[in-house]
Amino acid sequence: MTRHSSLFATTRALHDAATYWVEPNIFGQASPLPFASGNFRLSEIGGALGLAQLEASKSWIARLREVSTLLIGPLRSNRSVRLRPEADADGSNGTSVVFYVGSRDEALDRAQVLRERGVAATPCSR
Repeated sequence: MTRHSSLFATTRALHDAATYWVEPNIFGQASPLPFASGNFRLSEIGGALGLAQLEASKSWIARLREVSTLLIGPLRSNRSVRLRPEADADGSNGTSVVFYVGSRDEALDRAQVLRERGVAATPCSR
């Protein structure tokens, strides 16, 4: 929160570039305050750290995929469940499994059973 209108306009413009298309005058209100540029190149040290973290994440992603496969297996054979189609199943990181059931009550029941078995399940409804 700020009462500084130019600071607000600048941060708003930098936060949401789409604002330009909605309110073209926003950029005219922005001040030339020293904000970080959009150039986010890494230093050599930052790149080395990122590469090390990327290597470490491979085993983590492999474990997520393994757990995801364990969850999907029984769901595929259940006729009352429809799995969300995946555009690239081999490229999935395994962080979530989405499936559809017949009703909201059924979704709540299934989510409860999964939570009782240690799965962080949250029902969503449209």
